[in-house]
Amino acid sequence: MIWERFADELPDVEPVTAGEGGTPLVPASRLSDEYGVDELLFKDESRNPTGTVWDRTASVAVSVAVSEGVEEVVHYAAGDAAVAVASYASRAGVGSHVYVPSRTRFDVKASVNVHGGSMKVVRGNLADARDAARDDERRSVSPPDELLRAGFGTVGGEIAEDSDVDAVVCPVGTGELYRGLADTVPDEVALHAVQPEGCATLVGDVETPDTVVGELEDPAPSGIEAVRDAVNERGGVATVSDGEALDACLDAAREGVSLSPSGGVALAALDELDVSGRVAVLNPALGRLSADALRNRMVYHGE
Repeated sequence: MIWERFADELPDVEPVTAGEGGTPLVPASRLSDEYGVDELLFKDESRNPTGTVWDRTASVAVSVAVSEGVEEVVHYAAGDAAVAVASYASRAGVGSHVYVPSRTRFDVKASVNVHGGSMKVVRGNLADARDAARDDERRSVSPPDELLRAGFGTVGGEIAEDSDVDAVVCPVGTGELYRGLADTVPDEVALHAVQPEGCATLVGDVETPDTVVGELEDPAPSGIEAVRDAVNERGGVATVSDGEALDACLDAAREGVSLSPSGGVALAALDELDVSGRVAVLNPALGRLSADALRNRMVYHGE
């Protein structure tokens, strides 16, 4: 569903697609009052084929790699992107090998294998997995940065088409997602960035990242300066604790929305950001994939 966007840029590339994109804006009326906005909407990327926003870029990246004759794609990921790459590579009939940090969720590791991919679990964090992938002599799956941003930019394009929102709130890890939104969300719409306190690279340097939100735990995002510049032009920055992010996920679950911890980071920040009117919160992945962390948070509260 996203490939109309690339008809001119990639005219000779045969799309490897599973119908990604076209995800809904889900209203959450009861949470609107709780978080102090006129209308709260979730841009629910969990509706993509593997349950994550990364399906959009995996479709583009694998398509480009296959068009160049690659027989095995190589990538690095903190979590859900690994599954997306393995799934789309399998759909294209090529192999995949993914480097993931040791704290990656078990369901991610299992799903990569289920889709026929192989992986290397790297001791350390996402930066260490990135270094390992770059040392691999096989072809990396990553296309040029502008195509990655364009893949993520389809999210912002859909928000602009589907609804007249006043603000968009985006969780930030590597930063590509925010930059993609900045390319396509209209200039008059505020675009806010949020990170976990344990890996707040937009605020300052991070020596030892530590957050339960593994998808956002990148101590050295390659494009973080460009993200900082974009945030300065488009909106504000907020940080939230892991506990606040998980509590926000539980709030959403009781509204019937399966919010990932990354989405919980964005939702929890509404109490800190200066937002009003119709606000879209980006939910990058399916909350059920992090059910253990959310259930443990309930136990913490004595529930």
